[in-house]
This record gives sequence, C-alpha cells and structure tokens, in this order.
Amino acid sequence: MDFSTVIVPHPMGMLPLAEIRKKAEVAFPEILKAATEWQPRADANLATKSPYPAEIIKFRGTEKDVNDLFFKNGWSLGVPIIPPTPERVREMLKGTSHKPDEVVGIITPRMGVVTVELVAVHAVMAGCKPEYMPVLLAVAEALCKPEYRGPTTTTNPTAPLVIVNGPIRDQIGIAYGQGAAGPEWHPNVSIGLAINSIGDVIGGSKPPSPDKTTLGWPGNTIAMVIGENEKANPW
Repeated sequence: MDFSTVIVPHPMGMLPLAEIRKKAEVAFPEILKAATEWQPRADANLATKSPYPAEIIKFRGTEKDVNDLFFKNGWSLGVPIIPPTPERVREMLKGTSHKPDEVVGIITPRMGVVTVELVAVHAVMAGCKPEYMPVLLAVAEALCKPEYRGPTTTTNPTAPLVIVNGPIRDQIGIAYGQGAAGPEWHPNVSIGLAINSIGDVIGGSKPPSPDKTTLGWPGNTIAMVIGENEKANPW
C-alpha cells in the first residue's frame, strides 16, 4: 500500500503546548502539500481484501507449532494463545447478538478494519469466554475513536485502562476490589490481553524492535481492566 507521510521531529508527548505548536507550524506546509499534491505511485498495489470473512489458514502441526507460527508472523504478543479455529470463533460469537460481518470501526495507526468476527478471533486467542463479548466490543469501538490515536503511537509506556460498570461487571465477574489489577482474575486478565491483541495485530499499534520505551512496559501486553466500585465511591 502506498500512502503519504509527514515526519514530525520526536518527541511530542509531555511537551508544553507552545512547543507542540511550533512543531505543528513547521510541519503544516508539508501536510498541506501532501494533502493537495501527493499522488500514489502508478505501480502501487491498491487491491484490498474484504475484512469479512476473515481468511482461514490451513495448518498442520502441534499447538506449539501454531503458537510459533503466530508469534513469527506478528499475530500474537509473545504469550501462548489458544488457536482460533472456526469452531471456537463460532462459539465465541454466541456471546453477542451482533452479526460477525458488522464493522466496529477503523483502528489506527494501520487503519485496520475491526469486525465483530475479528474481535471474536482475538477473544478466543486470549482465552476469553463468550459472555465477555459485550465488553470487548465496547472497548474495540473505543479503540477506534480519534481520541485514542495518540497513545497508540507514542514512545511513552502507555497502556489502556478499562473501567467497567453496570450489571455486566458482576455478571461476568470482573474484579473491582483489592488486587483487581493483579493476576488471578480471569475476566480482567483475558479481556486485557484480547484488547492489546486487537490493537497490536489489527491496528498495527506495536512498538518497533527494540521497544523505544527503554525497558518496555508489561501493560503493552495485557491492558489493565478493572471494575468500578461505585458502592465505595465517596463522591
């Protein structure tokens, strides 16, 4: 795919507004030129595949072989995954009334198309249960919002924080008390892994190698998911 880019000198995050405006003023002529004059190469491959149905890959091997394949191709985050077979994806889709071909949104920076089916695929990979799908779809929609575009490409060690409220919090068992952000809470951890998998694999929100956040950040693997404890809220 051929597309136009404008390079803005690093860094941007944590800078005072005045400095950001200076960088924007320098970059604006290039942005204007790219928007009004740029044309794709004549030989650019503009063919696109439909986001639905997802491509099915036939593979013979052990579960370890599948995990190796996914990791080498950048389809997983380095932790073991459950192979998303068509049967498992269909079972996951039972957790939502949405059709698998529905488009949830476009996720940056790669502008990947997120469908309900693809959310189910990553839910399977992360070990989620079908009843987690409403939360996953809501978060996937949020990841596609323009407000989220900055954190997906910064070199700061940022990660999503998802706070769940409403009846579904207790229905699926999302922890919201002591230790809620730690291990041992299956809904919190598996949903957090699925969220970052969606952002990384579909959206291309992955760090270069090596990660430019110096030591990296475990939140880039598993996002923080907690429930809101409104009963203990003093406000």
